[in-house]
Amino acid sequence: MENIKLENKAIGPLHLGMTRQQTEEALNCLLREWDSDFDSPISQTEEEWYGFEGSCVRYIFGRFSALFLVHFNSEGKSVCITFDSSVSLYREVLFEEIPVFSAEAAEVIYQLNQQHSFLCDSENPQTGYHYVFPQLGVDFERADSICYETASDFMGEEGLDADDFSHFHLLFVRLFDPNYLDALSLHEAEEILPQHFIPKLPNFPKAVGELFSLQIGLSKEQTEQAVAALLHTPAAQTTQMGRFEQISYRSEQGQICVWYDQNQKSVAFQTEDCPAFPVLESFPQLNFLQGVLESLSQKDILVCNCGQFAFPHFGVSFSRNGEHCSSLTVFCPSFWLSSFMLGIF
Repeated sequence: MENIKLENKAIGPLHLGMTRQQTEEALNCLLREWDSDFDSPISQTEEEWYGFEGSCVRYIFGRFSALFLVHFNSEGKSVCITFDSSVSLYREVLFEEIPVFSAEAAEVIYQLNQQHSFLCDSENPQTGYHYVFPQLGVDFERADSICYETASDFMGEEGLDADDFSHFHLLFVRLFDPNYLDALSLHEAEEILPQHFIPKLPNFPKAVGELFSLQIGLSKEQTEQAVAALLHTPAAQTTQMGRFEQISYRSEQGQICVWYDQNQKSVAFQTEDCPAFPVLESFPQLNFLQGVLESLSQKDILVCNCGQFAFPHFGVSFSRNGEHCSSLTVFCPSFWLSSFMLGIF
C-alpha cells in the first residue's frame, strides 16, 4: 500500500483538465484501489458556484466518506479539485514529500514557505486558516483560527475540546488552475514572502513512544514478540481500518490493541486497566489520574473528548472511569488526526 503524491496538478489518476466523465472514471478507479470491498456507488451532488462560470460537483465515496469537490469551467474541464483529510485514512498524502494531513498545519506551511511565497487570510499567518501558494497551484485550509502563545494559555483550565484541536491540522487541500485563483476569495490576502513564516509553538515534549516493552515504530514481527512475552500466547483478532490495521491481542493476562500503518510499523498501543497491566505503571511517580493530568498539562495541550484525555504531542491518552484511569493509549503523534477520525479517541 503506497503513499499518494500530489504532483503535476493531480492526486493519483485524478487531475486538472479532465471532463466530468473522465473525473468520475478516475474517482471510481480510486474507490476500487482504496476501498475495493465497499459496494456502494459514489454519491454526487450538484452545487452552486458563485462568482465563476461553470459547475461544481460534490463526490463522496467509501466507508470513510472521502470528499472530493470538483469545479468545472464553462468548457466542461476541471479547474479545481478539493479533497478533505478523510482521504488520509486510505493513503498518506504527500506534497513535496511532506505528509500534509498527518503533519501539523504550521509545519506544512513552514516547510513550503522555505522556497515559496503564499497568500494568507490573516496578517499573522500563525492565526490564519487559509493558505494559498499561487506558484504551486495548491491551497490549504484548516479550522477557524485560534490564537495562543503557550500550551497553558491556549487550553485554559479545563482543556481543549477535541473538535477545536482540528485547527492544528489541515482539513482541506485544493489543487487549482491559475485562472481559478481569483475565485478563491482572497481579495484582501496578505502575501508572505519565502522564509518569512516562523511558527511560534510552545516547547512541546518528546513523545512517550513506548508502553511496557512495546515501542512505537517496531515491525509487526517485533511487536508480536513483545506482546507474546507480556500476554503468553494471546489470541489475535484483526480489523482493517483504511490504511491502518488494528490487531487486538487477548489472553488471561489482559488485552493489548495495536495499530499498524501501511508499512506494517506500529503506530499506537492501547491497554485496559487489569491486574496484569495497571495502566499507570508507565508513570510510577504519579499514582492517581488527576496527578497525571496536572503534570502533563504543564508540558502539552490537553484535549478532552467524552471522558477521554489526550496529549497529542506527548502521544498519550487516558480514558477515565470516575477518578480512575480505565485505559491508556500510547501513539505516534502523526497518528493523532487519524485516531480521532477513526473514533479511537
